[in-house]
Amino acid sequence: MIRILLPFILTLLLASCGQKEVAYRDAGGAALADSGRVKQALRTHYQKWQGTPYRAGGISSAGVDCSGFIQLTYSQLFGLNPGRSTEDQLNRGRTVPRRDLRPGDLVFFRTGWFKKHVGIYFDDGWFVHASATKGVTVSSLKLAYWDRAFSTARRY
Repeated sequence: MIRILLPFILTLLLASCGQKEVAYRDAGGAALADSGRVKQALRTHYQKWQGTPYRAGGISSAGVDCSGFIQLTYSQLFGLNPGRSTEDQLNRGRTVPRRDLRPGDLVFFRTGWFKKHVGIYFDDGWFVHASATKGVTVSSLKLAYWDRAFSTARRY
């Protein structure tokens, strides 16, 4: 049921346009001047990658891991290189309080003693990521698992 409704929910969430300024640029170098354009770019990108299987170290449509998905997304959509590993991505940009998240911000999680996970914030508590069990998918920060595992967010 949730798999059927998720694309519909995501479309509704991403259809609302905020007017917050962001510093991202699309692949052609044009400024994505508001969060609505960032959300649209992320939504289109997600639709291309949705369901791509998780593969540790992967960075292609045959399989991708969480940090590889971030690297591909930022490179293709914004012309930025956030680094290849979750650790690289965690050490770039600036910290953003959870209450101030905007579309395109990276959200980081501690999923084990030495394990970290990363996703890209969409809006209203939703983020896209490469899940080890579901592949590229959308999840909610409001779910107990992600709420407990949340560690920080970064903005480039």
